Order: sequence, then C-alpha cells, then structure tokens
Amino acid sequence: MKEKELYRTIYKSERQFYESVDNYIRFYNMERPHSTLNYKTPNKFELQYNEKKASST
Repeated sequence: MKEKELYRTIYKSERQFYESVDNYIRFYNMERPHSTLNYKTPNKFELQYNEKKASST
C-alpha cells in the first residue's frame, strides 16, 4: 500500500487520505485477483462457489 498508493499521492486533506486508504483496501480485498483463488477476485470466487454449491443440491 505504501509503495502503490501512499507515497505516490499528495493529499489535500485528511478526509481525502482516509477515502484513499478505504478505496485501496476495498480494491485489494475485493477486486484484485488473488493467486490463492486461482487468479479470481474474491467476489467472483464466492459467486462461483455458491453457484456450484446450489447446483449440487
């Protein structure tokens, strides 16, 4: 986060800083493909898991 967001941005206010951190964390945890999930986003992986679970019952 420091390398990709914080050190590359000049924030004009504390609020802008907090919004930026929140957006980055949301991206990192929910939208970024994860190698442990076979390069799927957590949202896509969960959707596929639930679809597979529903079709098997």
